[in-house]
Formats: sequence, C-alpha cells, structure tokens
Amino acid sequence: MKIIYLAIMITKELIDYVRSAKASGMSPNDVRKALSEQGWPQEDIDEAIKTIGGTKADSAAKPAMPEQKTRSEPMTSKESTAQPSASPAGGVPVQPGGIKKRNPILVLIFSLITFGIYFLYWLVKTTKELRGNTPAAPNPWIIILFLIPFVNLIAGLYYYWKYSKAINEITGFNAILLFVLWILFFPAAQIISQMQLNKKAA
Repeated sequence: MKIIYLAIMITKELIDYVRSAKASGMSPNDVRKALSEQGWPQEDIDEAIKTIGGTKADSAAKPAMPEQKTRSEPMTSKESTAQPSASPAGGVPVQPGGIKKRNPILVLIFSLITFGIYFLYWLVKTTKELRGNTPAAPNPWIIILFLIPFVNLIAGLYYYWKYSKAINEITGFNAILLFVLWILFFPAAQIISQMQLNKKAA
C-alpha cells in the first residue's frame, strides 16, 4: 500500500512550485493555468494548490503592479536585491509526461520475485506515463480496489481494458488482444505493454 501511495502522490517539484508561486503573488488561477500549459493533470494541480493553502474556486485577479516612477539615479545594490520576483524561481516545472524505457524481461522478473509488489508499482508508474500522453488511460487510484475481494474482479477488468485502450492509442497495438492477454496470461501482457511503451520512450 505504501509503495502504491508513494508512486501516485504529487511530486515534490509540483508542491515547491506552487508554494513559490504563491509567495511571489500569483493567484491560484494563474498557477493552475501555467501548470496546465505544461501538461500537469488538473487533479494534481488542484491537490497541490489545496495542499499549499489555495482553493479550487479562487478566482481573485492578480493585483495590478503599481506604475514605476522614473528615476535618474541608478538603484543601489540593496534596492535591486529587494525588488520582488515576477515569477517563482526556476520557472514552471514541466510535467514529466515522457515514457521511461525499461527492460521488459527484468520488469517481469522483478514482479515475480517480489510476489506482485513491483508489478503494482510498475502498473502505477506506467499508467501515469500513459495519462501524460492520452486521456484514455485509467486513474491509477483504481489499483487500490485490487486489494478488495470480489471488487477487484470488476476493477481489474475495467482497469486492464482502459490500460489496453491507452496502449492502443499511443502505439497502435491491438487493444482487444492485449486485454485478453491481461486476463489469460498477464506475464505476456506485461512484457508486450512494456515493449510497446519502449517504442515511445524518450
């Protein structure tokens, strides 16, 4: 459970950016717009803003900057240092939507020797990579339902179908065939999925 949670939780980079943006005077809507343009999922943005102390419904406009007075003498080093930054340091973090290349055989071996723990971790990570490239990918939080008896049957079918559809959308691999493999022989489905993802890896 802890591994799944750590894999899904918002990255520290996103939290740090929102905190820095708020300190620089940006409104939650400005932050949300900047992050959306970089490909961050809306749910992650909202959660980060909520964590820092903003609100989803906040629509307050950013206060206008006062008109700068003309001055003939140059600013001193102390005055220059005191000038507020127009945007948070480091700029807007780019959503790591790129797909990571992995060895398909090692992925399967690690999944087997850890009795499925690594498999769940891998499934969460690759799902997030898929979500960065297509809206067809399932929500990784659904994996938690895999731990509930009986419910996991329905959740699994739904998840693997959405996962297969996402693979199909970005690689062209047959979604129905992959879905059937997930049900009948998951090792083959895992290897094929990673092989297809590797084709799109950065």
